[in-house]
Amino acid sequence: MASNNSVLKAFKVLEVISQYPDGINLSSIVKETGLPKSTVFDICNALYQVDAIYFKDKTAKTYVIGSKMYVMGQIYTKNSNFINASAPFLKEFADKYNLSTSAAKRLHNTSVNVFKYQSNASKVITSDVGDQVKLDKSVSGKVFLAYLNKDRLNEAYKELKITDESFEMEIKTIREQGYALNNDEASEYIYSIAVPVFNFENKNIGVLSATSIKNNLDVKVQIDELKNIANKVSKILGYQK
Repeated sequence: MASNNSVLKAFKVLEVISQYPDGINLSSIVKETGLPKSTVFDICNALYQVDAIYFKDKTAKTYVIGSKMYVMGQIYTKNSNFINASAPFLKEFADKYNLSTSAAKRLHNTSVNVFKYQSNASKVITSDVGDQVKLDKSVSGKVFLAYLNKDRLNEAYKELKITDESFEMEIKTIREQGYALNNDEASEYIYSIAVPVFNFENKNIGVLSATSIKNNLDVKVQIDELKNIANKVSKILGYQK
């Protein structure tokens, strides 16, 4: 049990470090994980020895994810059932409507791109593979929030410092309609849509999204088609309604 606990603590440290591409120091890791400083120091030292993390700035002693984790991530990308099932559909969808499409996974309170395909005719720049965005700052993240259970959702709201009732209503609406759409006046030039994917345990394990410059096309048609793609991927992953 003790060794399992140590592994969980190490993953907690890695999770925090992964959210800071410009680096995070030991004191900040201690603050974010809530672990004792001596424990965090020992974990960071061990992770550094195997190149799971390294110093972005040796003077400031700020840690970032190392090459070992990158290699493991590449192996995940190659072997992921979620990515392999989604990629062909997202590529076809992107080329059909000149979109940029993505597949994302949730990492604690962030949405992480694990796949991206951009049509040659697409004129928008979206997050790259590996980029993380807070759950409340993207359509994919909002979909992840919409399918958290009540306790985890309340915890996420607290950690993300969300107190706006209108935001909570938006998340509720996303769950009811089965998709998120960012197509308001705040997004002057582009729109994004996102839909959930489920697995054999009937759990939301990923989100598919598409982004494009606003045009005269019927966005509802694209939403329905992306939802249909998500249903197909979910079935491939064993989901049963």
